[in-house]
Amino acid sequence: RYLFATNLREILSSNLINNNDFKWFPQGNFDLVRSPKQFLSAMQLRSEVYGAMGYGTEFEEEIPGLMFDKHDKNSAIFVYNREKGVSSSIRLVIDNGDLPSEKKVDFNNLRQRGRIAELSKQVVSFEAQADGVDFKNFYAGAYYFSKFNGIDFLTAGIERDHLKLYEKFGGIQVEDELDSYGTIDKPFLFLSWDISKISPFFEKAFLKRTSYN
Repeated sequence: RYLFATNLREILSSNLINNNDFKWFPQGNFDLVRSPKQFLSAMQLRSEVYGAMGYGTEFEEEIPGLMFDKHDKNSAIFVYNREKGVSSSIRLVIDNGDLPSEKKVDFNNLRQRGRIAELSKQVVSFEAQADGVDFKNFYAGAYYFSKFNGIDFLTAGIERDHLKLYEKFGGIQVEDELDSYGTIDKPFLFLSWDISKISPFFEKAFLKRTSYN
């Protein structure tokens, strides 16, 4: 347990340092993790949401109730804050040759086309899912963060049934298809998103609601 606690301290410290180095401007209640409390709240929310969905065996926890891994060191972790605290979180893992899905998908062809990051650990509290605000902040934030920090492509794994929604973003390409993802017995697609090719739909539905323009 001491080793796990040491790992958590190292990951938390590295993440906060990296978050301060990234080029980013807070957008209302949506921001990078800025404190140990926010970091731990995001890890706790991951555990609650994925545990309730039955994904706990796919994403093992070194410390019960806190879902973190080595990739959080090299990630931009975002949170959306509401009155009751952190209501959602998502991370962009900056590519260093070891992305979270590396063992399942070959990213080398995508790397040859530009700098990449993997979107993962997207969680929204069950109380906040109804209004869709968190989802829109996730992808507007991912777009702007990538633009500000020189990332050309984002990659993510999604259930195949969700492809039509993401295709509306523009610049979406299917890179690989899996019959399942670990213990998650559902067809999965791995997408790349060329952020230089966003659609008018994405711009209107996701970007015009922010203050960056």
